[in-house]
Formats: sequence, C-alpha cells, structure tokens
Amino acid sequence: MPSIFTRIINGEIPSYKIDEDEHCYAFWILTPML
Repeated sequence: MPSIFTRIINGEIPSYKIDEDEHCYAFWILTPML
C-alpha cells in the first residue's frame, strides 16, 4: 500500500504543486484528509 505522499506525487490525491526538484516536492493538499 503506497504512502499518502506517494499517492500525492502520483496524482491520486488532488494537490497543488508549489515546487519540485531532485530532492524535494512541495505541495498544498486541496482536500481535507479526515
């Protein structure tokens, strides 16, 4: 089972990408994870 972060990076969970490089992926989560 993939982690929540893997699912965000793969586009399975809606998010807004702020920045990405070879070491970092910064994002806003668009939906509450309750």
